[in-house]
This record gives sequence, structure tokens and C-alpha cells, in this order.
Amino acid sequence: MQTTGLGHDLGCGARLSQNIPVLGLSNRTVFAPGAVSLEYRTVCVREHRQTETDWIDMHPTVAFSLVTIVAVLTSFLAYVFDWNETHVYNPNWPPHAKFHNAQTLMLGPLLGAVSLWLLWHKHDLHSAVLTASLYWVAQLGSLAFPGTALIDPEFRERKGSRAPMQPLLASILLAFLVTAWVVA
Repeated sequence: MQTTGLGHDLGCGARLSQNIPVLGLSNRTVFAPGAVSLEYRTVCVREHRQTETDWIDMHPTVAFSLVTIVAVLTSFLAYVFDWNETHVYNPNWPPHAKFHNAQTLMLGPLLGAVSLWLLWHKHDLHSAVLTASLYWVAQLGSLAFPGTALIDPEFRERKGSRAPMQPLLASILLAFLVTAWVVA
């Protein structure tokens, strides 16, 4: 602790002094016995932010990053998984089923674009989270309908097939969005 002619400098904008007010950005004074005052100045917070990265300051960055990741993935992942013989080029699917597949393929980029616009243009994180979550909530909810399956029977046993990843992927991306909502 350094002693000055006016009192004791406690560092980072705080000063212990003999009834001598500290001019500047004072926002709170606490009086101790013997007429000694302790001044807390907002300069302390500003100095700290200039020298260190504060976790509290990172929350919006983390939240925006998570929502951006989900929105971008929502925009194109359906094309990665559906633009093949299991969906778009499946000769066993009737035209109406292909219509609904095309509808889903279009919905992903639209929801992703609206989420990014809400996030980066309007700076409305909560609306962006809700918009980005719609595709994934609908995907998980569709499993509750009668006759639905994650993979058609004709493709279950094909060479190189893997276990369906949709519920895991949707859950991870929804967890990203919940995290963004909470830390924001």
C-alpha cells in the first residue's frame, strides 16, 4: 500500500483518505469510524477491462458464436444428409413425400438466414436463439408422429451405413442454443 500526502492508495481507483473526497468518477462512499472514507471509482473497472479479458465480457461473444454456429449448420446440413438416394433421389418415395423433403430442405436455410439477421443486424440474441431452435425442435418432435423412422428400412442394412445421428446432432445444437441463452 502506497502512502501519499492525501492518504493511502489502495490501487485500482480506491483510496483510503482523511475526509478528502476523490474527484472523478466516484459512485459510492463508505464512511468508517474516525471519519475515514473509502472511495470506489468506476475507473477501477475500466482499467481492469483494458488490461485483462474478463469472463463476464466474453459472455456475449460466446453466445453470439454459439448461435452463429447453429444457424450456419442449420442452413446446409440437411443438404449434406438428404441430397442423395435416401431422400431427394429415392425412387421409392412418392412425389408428395419428396415435396415435404424439399420443404424441409428450404426451411433450414431460411431459418438459418433469419437467425443470423436477427443476431448480427438486429442484435436480438433471444429471438435468434428461438428461430435457430425451430428446425431442431421440429426434427426431434417429428419422431413422436405415427409411422415415422430415422431411416427407411431399405437403407438400414446397406454397406457403409451408420446409426442415425439426427437426435444426437439436434440435441447438441439445442444445447449450444440453451448455453447461448443462459450466458447472454
